[in-house]
Order: sequence, then structure tokens, then C-alpha cells
Amino acid sequence: YLDKDLGLFVAITPIERFDWRMVSLLPQGAGNAAASKQTLITNELVWRLVILAGVILIFLLLLERNSSRKLRRQQEDYRSIIASMSGGVLKIFSPDGTFLFVSPNYMRMLGLTAAEFKKAYNNSFAATIYEQDREAALRTMRKQVKNNQPINVEYRTRTKTGALIWLYHKGA
Repeated sequence: YLDKDLGLFVAITPIERFDWRMVSLLPQGAGNAAASKQTLITNELVWRLVILAGVILIFLLLLERNSSRKLRRQQEDYRSIIASMSGGVLKIFSPDGTFLFVSPNYMRMLGLTAAEFKKAYNNSFAATIYEQDREAALRTMRKQVKNNQPINVEYRTRTKTGALIWLYHKGA
């Protein structure tokens, strides 16, 4: 406790082994100076940590911004390449699975809009293959995938007008 009359901090600590009491006296000014010094050290440490965190945050934001730019450029390059192809580009989950991506050129080849394509095939790759070619084409594709070979198969599909067209499907 603080004895204001003496200007001292007084601490009484019992020493039970001998049934004694130890009395510690510390001038008030010494305690205040130590507390002030500790406060200054703590404040300086906090400010250094805040500045360090800010620098790290700015670095991470710049790094993320640069990565986003690179990714956008790559996506634009891929879109440009896909748009310039005369055929179509497909990404499927598996030969029996669903579409993960269908290029606009592929749908144009069939004479369909995106909405018509989705309605006609319900996002099923197998449904795009002409019924009479479906099992043979899927069997060939499954075998090639199982053997870690590139997909290399021909099959027919119907256009919007009902005409059959041959497709050469090559991929991995």
C-alpha cells in the first residue's frame, strides 16, 4: 500500500516458517520512475509491432495484387486462344460426367445458345454424343483414361437443326 505521509510504498510479506514479517519500503518516486520507464518501453514495442504489421500487410496486398493481374492476363490469353479456335473446347468431370466448361465455339458449332445447350443436354457430356455412337465412344474414352492415355475418339452429335456432324475429340 502507499503511505502518503512518508511518501513510501510499503509491502508486508509474511514468512511463515519463522512467523516473521518482512517489510519492504520503496520511495514513491522510484516506483513511479520504474513504471514510467516500463510504459515507455511497452509503448515503443507496440509501435514497432504496429509498423511491422503494416509493412507486412502492404507487402501481402501488393503480392496479391500482382498475382491477380497475372491471373487475369492468363485468363485473357486463354479466352483469346479458345475464341480463335475453329473447334470447341470442353472440360468434363469424366466421360460419364458433367461439363465443367463449354466454349462458346462448341455451342455455336451445334447452333445452340448457352441456355438451349443446357436445356438440351442437362450438363451431361454423354448426352451430347449421338445415341448410336454413345456406348462405343464412352467405352473408348474410359479405356484411354484408365490407361492414362490422351483421349482420342470420333463420334457424331446432333446440331440444333437435327443434322448429324462428326466430332474428333482429343484431350486429356
